[in-house]
Amino acid sequence: GTLPLAYLDTSRKYRAHSALANALQVLEQYRVKHDQKQHTEMFFKPYAPMHQPTNMPEHMLARIQQAISSEKFDDAEAECLRLIALCLEGLRYFQRYDWLLLRSIVSAGYLGWIAYSLLYIFGEYILPDSSPRRSQRSGTVAVLGLVVLAAFSAMFYRQGSPAMYYAYAAFPVYFWTGVLQQVPLVRQIAASYTQLAVRWRPAAFVGVYVVILEALVYAYFDRRVYSAAFALLALVWPLAVSPRFRREHTTLLGLWSGVCLLTSVFTLLPVERNDHLGLVIAGGALITLSGIAAWHYSAAFTLPPLGVGVKEARQAVALDRLMLLVQTLLVGVATVLGPMTSKETERRGHLPRLYQLSCWAVLVAATLLPFVHGSRRGRGGAHDQHYLYRLVTIYLAFATPFVLLTVSYESLFYFAYSSV
Repeated sequence: GTLPLAYLDTSRKYRAHSALANALQVLEQYRVKHDQKQHTEMFFKPYAPMHQPTNMPEHMLARIQQAISSEKFDDAEAECLRLIALCLEGLRYFQRYDWLLLRSIVSAGYLGWIAYSLLYIFGEYILPDSSPRRSQRSGTVAVLGLVVLAAFSAMFYRQGSPAMYYAYAAFPVYFWTGVLQQVPLVRQIAASYTQLAVRWRPAAFVGVYVVILEALVYAYFDRRVYSAAFALLALVWPLAVSPRFRREHTTLLGLWSGVCLLTSVFTLLPVERNDHLGLVIAGGALITLSGIAAWHYSAAFTLPPLGVGVKEARQAVALDRLMLLVQTLLVGVATVLGPMTSKETERRGHLPRLYQLSCWAVLVAATLLPFVHGSRRGRGGAHDQHYLYRLVTIYLAFATPFVLLTVSYESLFYFAYSSV
């Protein structure tokens, strides 16, 4: 780093020599990083500003020594600071040397995953099964994919790259190989698009989705985007449904808009906050009440397994409803345990073993219960469970760790967001 010369209460000569020593230290760090990259990189590109005639370290050091010999200590100090700044920029350049390559590979992986997923959806659920889906040259494409992966692996091995780099390269190669093997399906999708009577509508939907994705990316830097998005949903979506639906479900749309507006408030609240047990208890209580309400109405969306008798069907439905009640009970226990552990930790300076075991037991039980809910896969497949039932089980499963780990309004946010 840079020596804070402004804090040195000494002579100008001493400051100049201190700045020179600092510059030599930073320059040595730059040279070590430069030599490492030059030794490992196959197509090495040095930091260009350091190779300009006026910025070459040897010339700058010579000017500094001459200034010190001539007792021009202010000029020597200024030149030292300029050399330090150049070296730090060079170190930053070598630190980010592989960023362009890694970002390109990761972006190609995401785009390949999107294309591969879209082709799967079109092939399985949208287009008819009559025409061929895979290219006759699928084997050749697979071999080319292996060659590309081998080339990346050889380059990473030559450069001594971390093991994660190989995984970064494997994903785009795998997905794009799968996409190129389905060229006939791509042609079939293009032909279906040209036959549409209104071609602008799919393009408009894609454009809207891209805008939404860009807004989500920008929300990483400014959380207020989420607030604007939820407020917009609360106002626009009720107007986008049919007039008949609005007349028949006025109360439901009003509640939904209210929950959207409530959710939009949380991203405006400060990130750093103190413990607030009242909010913790309120969030846990609301989630527990919502679980009880879901259990009360669960008879309408709890389905028996396929291919069983009446008695077994009733027992299975009763067991599934009991599972919802157990999950709700775990949320209630977590609502009580959270404030108790906080008070005990504050009072004793540590959390007693009994409270630790209790928290872990509740957390493990809440995590394992969703797998019990999905245990019918071998008897009738996952299709014998109503989607609302599955959503409620997942909602309650994540609610328990939320309530246990919350210190303020996190569980309230989870309730509001899940309600949307």
